[in-house]
Amino acid sequence: MAKILITDDDVGLRSALRLTVERQQHVVAEAKNGREAIEWLRRDQFDLVFLDLLMPEQDGIETLTAMREMRQPPKIIMMSDGGNLGLGLCLPTARGFGVKHFLRKPFSLRELLEVMNAVLADGGPQTQGS
Repeated sequence: MAKILITDDDVGLRSALRLTVERQQHVVAEAKNGREAIEWLRRDQFDLVFLDLLMPEQDGIETLTAMREMRQPPKIIMMSDGGNLGLGLCLPTARGFGVKHFLRKPFSLRELLEVMNAVLADGGPQTQGS
């Protein structure tokens, strides 16, 4: 059983991910932006963070920067539909901050579980687009 933090500004996606991850017997917390994620991470230790790239108040890259300064940062799976920034600009930065995998939205719940289980088991695959 792992402790997992789901960080995304889309409440519907957060809820769907939470239900899927909880069915795998993991403990789940939710954050609607990077600022809330950092608050959670300062209070508690998590094994894995699902982190949306584009969010209001504090985006994924800003959150990665803050997480990098933590003594024991969690494993990270970044998610995004690409938005206006373009994934090509963000992927190298995400790799440099230790992102284990990148899920391109929309993704299937099966794909989510495969990536999550791989990352939790052994660090998972190298960062890549899906």
